[in-house]
Amino acid sequence: MKRVLLLLLLVGCAPSFDFAGVEKQVDQLSIKHGGPGWKLEAIDGQMNPLDTIEAHITDLKSLQAQLDGKPQKEASSLLIETRLSMLQSQQHFLESQVLDPRPLAEMVLHGEETLINASIDLFRCENKNKIITATLLLERSLSRAHDAINQLDLLLQQHEFARPIVGTDDDRPAFYSARLGKVWTTIRVNNVLVSKCQ
Repeated sequence: MKRVLLLLLLVGCAPSFDFAGVEKQVDQLSIKHGGPGWKLEAIDGQMNPLDTIEAHITDLKSLQAQLDGKPQKEASSLLIETRLSMLQSQQHFLESQVLDPRPLAEMVLHGEETLINASIDLFRCENKNKIITATLLLERSLSRAHDAINQLDLLLQQHEFARPIVGTDDDRPAFYSARLGKVWTTIRVNNVLVSKCQ
């Protein structure tokens, strides 16, 4: 009788490896590594701390290695690939902010003029090399962010059962609403500013 109860307890505590169970584990990993939960993460918003991202990636790859023979493996694997892209995007973004802590450039329409926020006023040619490196990191961040969004779209298109778990429309993950336009504007502005340095 004790063995049966122990077995029932162990089975009840074991993580589930269907899509819903994997999504829950993915969310728990975000929280374990200092993030807000994967659905709340966004570039230039709530992100994982830079110093935890490598360990987070390792944990996700370990989870992915456990998917062989599990139900809904393809969808679960695609979710993990999406998370890896999201984390790599965050990592590149945060590394760029260490080198160039200026706020992201933002174009603002003011009457018939287009203005760029104070980011441009904080630019200094003596920081040119750091800004060049930071801009390359922003380009990588933007590329991985687009990869993550495309992977998430593919997941939701190919696996209808994932839609209520991942969320769509107003309930979709915050990464869809990331400030990617500001990242792109910053890349363009930085390239122009650096080109004017002697």
